[in-house]
Amino acid sequence: MLLPLKDGELQRLIPAIATGPQFNASSGTPQQVLQRVLIAVIGGVLSLLISQSQFSTQWGGVFMVVGFVFFFYLLWGPILAAGQRNNALRRYPAAAIFEGRIADLFTRERLEGRQEQTDKSGRLELVENRRTWLCLELEDQDGYLGQIRFPYDKKHKPIRPGMVIRCDVLAAALDAAVEADDTRPRLLMSPRGQSLRQARVRELAAGPGAIIICGRFEGVDQRVIEARGLEEVSIGDYVLSGGEIAAMVLLDACVRLIPGVMGKDHSGDEESFEGGLLEYPHYTRPRDWEGRSIPDVLTGGNHAEIARWRRAEAEQITRERRPDLLKG
Repeated sequence: MLLPLKDGELQRLIPAIATGPQFNASSGTPQQVLQRVLIAVIGGVLSLLISQSQFSTQWGGVFMVVGFVFFFYLLWGPILAAGQRNNALRRYPAAAIFEGRIADLFTRERLEGRQEQTDKSGRLELVENRRTWLCLELEDQDGYLGQIRFPYDKKHKPIRPGMVIRCDVLAAALDAAVEADDTRPRLLMSPRGQSLRQARVRELAAGPGAIIICGRFEGVDQRVIEARGLEEVSIGDYVLSGGEIAAMVLLDACVRLIPGVMGKDHSGDEESFEGGLLEYPHYTRPRDWEGRSIPDVLTGGNHAEIARWRRAEAEQITRERRPDLLKG
């Protein structure tokens, strides 16, 4: 819906002189700031030198004022640029305010120029200058549809120590991707979470699936963990740069337990952590290698003896390397 402005209302909304936020927006890039500094310094120094020379006794005061004006160009330059933009908008005889909502938002690349150049080997190549534009499609309750476009320049904020993922941002992402009645567990990969155990992996592999959130930065706002019922899961007593690798570990551990993935269903029955023990040693051909032989019990063909040997070895290795599993 277009709301027409009364006479003089546009001039009241858009000031003739730039405001503080407009000054900041018109300060420009670091290159533009450096350019204004150079103009201010060079113009100011030259004007002051001329005002002190013997050739300008009559106009010395004028040149001195001009020099000070140049020195302050760093300040009044952005004000002048913003004021020019404001005056260009204030000249419109009529204006209106659009009241509606954003129907669609997308980016589009536009070709702004081509240039031919040679590479290091002397071959001619065509270089295209493309720029990303952000496009907004607007609509109101009466069906009016319009589109506005402007250059989309990403400005990445530096990552500072202690940064935390905001609760409103993560909650909005979860609510958009997951239905409210979705019963799948919501897992947050975090070094402070419960250690991932094979028993939990089996539960997840046998369940309807899981929603995995990858932690980043210092952590996640505690409020969204409580409000959305996130279960914190850790894959070990160490810290990664993000939860993506931890999520891949969890996925691989679960997927391999899905029937048919490993070929035969009993392929993982005698692995580490099955039955609370680490796995026993493995041997294959050749029988003798560099002075080391396969234990005789494994080549005797007595399956009961082999099973007892494997159990004893698994207990011994677990006792040496992971005594906590035996205590559990």
